[in-house]
Amino acid sequence: MNINEISDHQQTFTGNITISFSVAADEQPKLINLLTKYTEKILVQQTLVIAVFNHENLNDVITEWPTVFDSENDQRQLQQISEASRIHFKGKGFDFDITTKPLIYSILNLTVKGSLKM
Repeated sequence: MNINEISDHQQTFTGNITISFSVAADEQPKLINLLTKYTEKILVQQTLVIAVFNHENLNDVITEWPTVFDSENDQRQLQQISEASRIHFKGKGFDFDITTKPLIYSILNLTVKGSLKM
């Protein structure tokens, strides 16, 4: 099986990950059965299967992968895709993973017209 992430920079902030699977004909039904448990966005064209996941659903597929397929390499590749697509908010002394739970630290808009007299 050949697994690749289809990069779409617009999907980065929607939290979606698109993955293509080039699969042998005998493995295709098992793959489709596994993927349909976790996403409704699947395209099948001959030996190519394309699926769109959110992070939570992709992690569910990764967890269940060994029960369906006997390939640690494929599972490791899916884990690498998942990790590479995570979104981090970093600064000096902090690193927040905002992939599944966005974080707003603060929004500050100060507009001062004229002068303040006390």
